[in-house]
Amino acid sequence: MSHALMTRACGVFLAAALFALPAGAQLGRDGRWFTQGGEPVYLVGFDCQELACDPSIDFVAALDEFVAHRLNKVRIWAYAYWDPDGFIHPWAYESGTFDLDTWDEAYWTRVGEFVAAARDRSIVVEFTVFAPNNIDAADSWSSTESRPAWNRDFNLNGVFTGNADGDFVPDFYDLEHPEVSTSGRLLADYQQDLVRKSLDELAPYDNVYVEVCNEFPVSGASIDEVYPWQLHWVAFIDGADPGRLVAVHAHEYSGPHARGMPYFWDEPAIDVLNVHLYETSPQTVSDILHDAQPKGKILSNNETGDFYGENLDPQTRLVWGMAMAGGHAAFYEDDSTRIGSDGWVEGAVRLAILIGYIWAVG
Repeated sequence: MSHALMTRACGVFLAAALFALPAGAQLGRDGRWFTQGGEPVYLVGFDCQELACDPSIDFVAALDEFVAHRLNKVRIWAYAYWDPDGFIHPWAYESGTFDLDTWDEAYWTRVGEFVAAARDRSIVVEFTVFAPNNIDAADSWSSTESRPAWNRDFNLNGVFTGNADGDFVPDFYDLEHPEVSTSGRLLADYQQDLVRKSLDELAPYDNVYVEVCNEFPVSGASIDEVYPWQLHWVAFIDGADPGRLVAVHAHEYSGPHARGMPYFWDEPAIDVLNVHLYETSPQTVSDILHDAQPKGKILSNNETGDFYGENLDPQTRLVWGMAMAGGHAAFYEDDSTRIGSDGWVEGAVRLAILIGYIWAVG
């Protein structure tokens, strides 16, 4: 037996021996802990942002790999922007141009099928609505390769115009942004459309929680300036879909990690505080999360750094540090075509061993 196959077999055996996933159980929360079917559950898996958006990927086969390794969590993005011609998107897209006034129903059908397939395998889905990473610098905002849908140069709707720096941050977080589209609609209208459509499409599924924004507020803005934007959408989601768990990105992405969390840890409608920590010392991870631990929120590092090759050991230490601090974690997989490959399996086995240990010791 090859080393990769032996590693895969050992990891799967260990995890399968130590715990079993509850089948078809509703996702919930009890203080700092996720629950499934009312019982505590530890979520660990992969951040696979484009897994539902890339029609070339057999997501059923990919999710079966999760099951084979006893992993129970996956994260996807509503809008995976980096391959506009190869992926499908929330809005209609044709000949290099988006139409923010028209949904791509084929996309939303695929998302529903993906979430249903995950539910059938007792896999929890974290659905990230906004990911403005491609609009926070001039070269990305004007990129003819990623073609940001929010840029008037790449949509039919006549909005939106970049700022003096040639990007669209912090403008994207301005709920009063005055620019009007050709149909008379504002930025906040289009943002609300995407939130509402996401909630409507996800409504039938009880294995999903919603993250407002990835890496909020990305580069080019201080969280002190724009935190009300994220709280606004938390309140909207809480009112539109009561009972749906809500996550926020809760640390200063481009500054001191812990500084952003106090803006969110006392908000009753927030269930999950997400962070992206790249420190690989378990003690450092614990120190960063220390003040958040008594606040009764679920703590999660929903994407690590790259875990392939020589990065596997340090990223494993990061995931271990999150677990020991009472948090959840997911390895960062930015190329979902690698799911099932030897490198992916090495990471999956590490996660399977971790989740087996957590269940074994309670």
